[in-house]
Amino acid sequence: MIEDDREIIIAISKGDVNAFDKLYAKYSKAIYGFSLSYLKSEVEAEGIVQDTFMYIWSNRSNLRSDTSIKSYLFTISSNLVKKVFRRESYSNRFKNGLNKSDIDVLPDDILEYNLLLEKVDCLLENIPPRRREIFLLSRKEGKSSKEISERLGISVGAVDNQISNVIKYLRQHLGRELCS
Repeated sequence: MIEDDREIIIAISKGDVNAFDKLYAKYSKAIYGFSLSYLKSEVEAEGIVQDTFMYIWSNRSNLRSDTSIKSYLFTISSNLVKKVFRRESYSNRFKNGLNKSDIDVLPDDILEYNLLLEKVDCLLENIPPRRREIFLLSRKEGKSSKEISERLGISVGAVDNQISNVIKYLRQHLGRELCS
């Protein structure tokens, strides 16, 4: 079994989507169960699985075959679960601890935020339609990689790869003035 994981990691580090799908098939249910046991939310747990495997794919060139991929996957998912708890804790403190008068949102901040959203929408128009569809299903509709792969008839690895490509594209171009 260890040799199998090592071979899978070596293949993934070379960009093998089929090996990525094997890794996903092997560990996604365990990560889902782990995340669900803490978060008590199927949607959040599916998000943790998706984000964990997106992280693996995005950082595939840095994977080392001499480490336990199972431990690495659970470390990533554990950190993501902690991040959800921190976010919820902050959100609850914010909701419970502030009056409207405590919130100081300037009109310029609202305008800047709306302009950023418009720019993201504009940038999304410049990517291939299928990639945009995958990204919107994930980020706007909250679909998991598995749901998207089943809906579109493509592998989970391909879904995660497309989402990762869109995120990289947005990061690269958000500082540039592409849309008028």
